[in-house]
Amino acid sequence: MRYFDRYMRGEYEAVWAELTNLGAKAQQAEVFDDVRAVALETMRRVRENINTIVDRLAGHGYRFDQYPDGSPIPYSFGPIVQPSGELVAQVNEFENLAGAIPLSLRIFWETVGAVSLMGRVPEGWPSYTDPLVVQPPDACILDFHDWRAAVEEYGENETGPFVAAIAPDMLHKDNVSGGAPYGFSLPNTAIDDVLMNERHNLPFVPYLRLAILKWGGFPGIGFGKLREEWHIKDGGSDIEWLLDLRTGLIDF
Repeated sequence: MRYFDRYMRGEYEAVWAELTNLGAKAQQAEVFDDVRAVALETMRRVRENINTIVDRLAGHGYRFDQYPDGSPIPYSFGPIVQPSGELVAQVNEFENLAGAIPLSLRIFWETVGAVSLMGRVPEGWPSYTDPLVVQPPDACILDFHDWRAAVEEYGENETGPFVAAIAPDMLHKDNVSGGAPYGFSLPNTAIDDVLMNERHNLPFVPYLRLAILKWGGFPGIGFGKLREEWHIKDGGSDIEWLLDLRTGLIDF
């Protein structure tokens, strides 16, 4: 049975685990169309879920242009950059510059676009919720040119390999000086790969599954003080907001 058929039967996690374990074999012609079909359907569902979450946040007066402390977010593109021919051209340009990118990220950009759930509600917002962010490819293009300039000046041994940063870390998302951004070391021929510097240490698709389906786009809620602050238990929360954000989302 094809991976796509199994995926449509509900074997979401099992299929993605197998695709990830295929490694370079997933790029072979006899399976690639099947693999790509799974990725496209996955990201179609991700897009629908993100649109639902954004609409629900907006309905609660969520400000996508402010940090939780109320200060403005500079150069904010949020909450959504819709996929377009221009964005796909940027993906191709970026891959020509930096080398292969994981298929999961490419299909996310082509199907979902870009997303930033950074923000707050007028009455305030808990700190360090680690809102879902996937920056558009043009940001990665700028980062690559900066990296290449640094390599020319200092050498690659000192500069280190290029990492495609797709999101600030949890602290920077709250306007606090923090650590390295979440991203992928490139070139990378994987179908899906671990999102570097994100503390769950998950590949991109399982990370999206956790962030969206379990935590309504705010996976930082799952840690420590936030769980206590929001009275969150594994079976749910007495904060209606969180339940509303993740209720009725589409499995992927």
